[in-house]
Amino acid sequence: MRGSYRVMGKTVVVYFDGRIKFVDYGMDRPETVAKWLISDLSRAKPRKQRTW
Repeated sequence: MRGSYRVMGKTVVVYFDGRIKFVDYGMDRPETVAKWLISDLSRAKPRKQRTW
């Protein structure tokens, strides 16, 4: 899995493939939220391949 994260206050900042995403983690552990977000980003189709 490519990507990294850091915790700033109540926010998890995720860096993945040149993208930066952030989310508040609330009641869940920040490590868990970071893993969820990185796995979601790794499965997402690139913008060019999306058919909306």
